[in-house]
Amino acid sequence: MKANANVYSFLKVKPSLAGYVCSDDTSILDNTVKSLIQNEEAVVANFGKPAKWPKDGPNGKLIARNMVQFMRTWDKERTYSLFWIVKAVPSGTILVSQDEEGELGDVYLAKGLGSQIVELIPPARLPMLVYITLVPIYDFLVYDGLVTSTHVTADANKREEINSKMNSAVKSDTLIYQGKSAALGLWDADPPMLPAMTEDGSGDLGWSEDAEEAAQELQLTDHQKKIALKIAKLAKKWGFVAKSKAEILAPKIKTSILIVRRMGYTKSENSNQNVCMMFKEQPVHFFQFEEWPTYNLDEVMSEIWAALVKMRIMPDLLWIDELSVVESVSSLLNEAFEEIGTNGKIGVTWFPPPSEEETVQNAIYGPDGP
Repeated sequence: MKANANVYSFLKVKPSLAGYVCSDDTSILDNTVKSLIQNEEAVVANFGKPAKWPKDGPNGKLIARNMVQFMRTWDKERTYSLFWIVKAVPSGTILVSQDEEGELGDVYLAKGLGSQIVELIPPARLPMLVYITLVPIYDFLVYDGLVTSTHVTADANKREEINSKMNSAVKSDTLIYQGKSAALGLWDADPPMLPAMTEDGSGDLGWSEDAEEAAQELQLTDHQKKIALKIAKLAKKWGFVAKSKAEILAPKIKTSILIVRRMGYTKSENSNQNVCMMFKEQPVHFFQFEEWPTYNLDEVMSEIWAALVKMRIMPDLLWIDELSVVESVSSLLNEAFEEIGTNGKIGVTWFPPPSEEETVQNAIYGPDGP
């Protein structure tokens, strides 16, 4: 559930950095792993005896370790695409991928969660075009439980093209039925040992060796510090409601949030490199950044200042979609507010760009989902 298609953006990010409150401020990945580790004995007792896969070990004693390995690979090895659901075979459902231009791609074989994926669609409507996320477990593929239908079915010509693509993949043995790790022999070896945990359940969960840096360290300049001081002086002049960080982030506390978000994350979506700043769900300020793919610290500090002067309101919270500048903006503002001695300060958190899955869900169902 925690690795559902809509939370991949937060997989290795602490809830506090993503604008959420969590009693144990670890990433969704680490939180889930910690839960598995702490409850490993109960998990094995519940699921061990009926374990069907030899790779889970005698009586399922390796279930928790295997689950950790799945999650370590999902953010890199999941396949999200448009797929034609074609037909069922004894080992799963055959899917043919398609790009947004209508060109057919790779052919996949994936298993359902309790029944065949193909059973979701009435036979008379096959092949049908849907959005699906495939994730690898063991040496095969499953889907993540969410299918978004486009309600598009294949006409006679498209059906012939799809069947030809499928048959060609089967004959040439290019049908994809497992993840990259499995193809490299990961599941032929012993699964990794789980990291040791301390008595209170905390501990190093062992992701540092292959985790990407969340933010780049930036040298703060006098120019940036001057802008931060000007913002703090405005807050002192206009007044500022004192709130703790926990209060600011708590869902029941009404806050005023200034959002900084790019208007697209590919060159085709955002060729002019535009950024929109939103306040109370209304655009209040626009700017363009100089160098693709994103704005730098100088740009965002200057534009935050310009937006605040225009708005004449001091927000409680800044949501910024570029993670590399979040820590620096927070540090600049904290130092400035302490120097000025204002009653309160602005909280700064990361507002992740939408994942592919989230973008499609919002386009079809709106922000509240299906």
